[in-house]
Amino acid sequence: MRRLPAYLFLVVLLVYVACDAPDTPPVEPTVTEITNDGPLRASDLGKAPDFALPTLEADSLRLSDLKGRIVVLNFWATWCAPCRQEMPELMELQEEFEDRGLSVLGVSMDTRSLFDPDGPKALVSLFAERLAINYPVVMGSPAVAEAYGGVYALPTTFVIDQDGQIAERYIGMVNRDILETALHRLLDK
Repeated sequence: MRRLPAYLFLVVLLVYVACDAPDTPPVEPTVTEITNDGPLRASDLGKAPDFALPTLEADSLRLSDLKGRIVVLNFWATWCAPCRQEMPELMELQEEFEDRGLSVLGVSMDTRSLFDPDGPKALVSLFAERLAINYPVVMGSPAVAEAYGGVYALPTTFVIDQDGQIAERYIGMVNRDILETALHRLLDK
C-alpha cells in the first residue's frame, strides 16, 4: 500500500479545516476582552477616520455617508471563530435598531492567501451569502486598520456616534448586551 506524501496530507488537512469553519454551530457569545479598564471612551479616541472601501457588490462605501447614524464598525475575518460567533448578534442589532438610526458595517480583514491568489473578495462574498449577513461588508485594508489605532486583534469593534466621534472600542468578541447598552446611551442623548 502506498503512503501519501506528508505535504499532501497537510494540504488536505488545511482544506478540511478551512471548509469546515463556516459550518461551526454558533456558541453563546461572551465578552472575551474589552481592554483592561473597560471600553475606551470617545475622549480617548476622537473622530472616526473617514474611508472609502470597496463593498462586495463592486461599488464603494464611504464612512462619512453614514454621518447622522450610529455606526457599529466591526473589523473581522472569515477565519476568525470569535468573529463568526458574534455575527448573529450583530445581525439582530442591525434588524432591531436600523429604523432608530443604527448601521452595522463589517470590515473584512481577509487578505490574499496561498489558496486564493486573486484576492479574498470572492471568499468573503460567499461567506456573507452563506451567513445571510444583513449589513454592508467592505474589504478592509492595512491603512484603514492603522488609521483606527491599529487593529491588532480580531474582532475589534468601534461604536461611532451620530457626529462621527468614536464612542467606544471593544477588542475581542463583544456580546449583544454590551453593544445594546452603548446604543441606548447614544440613542437617548
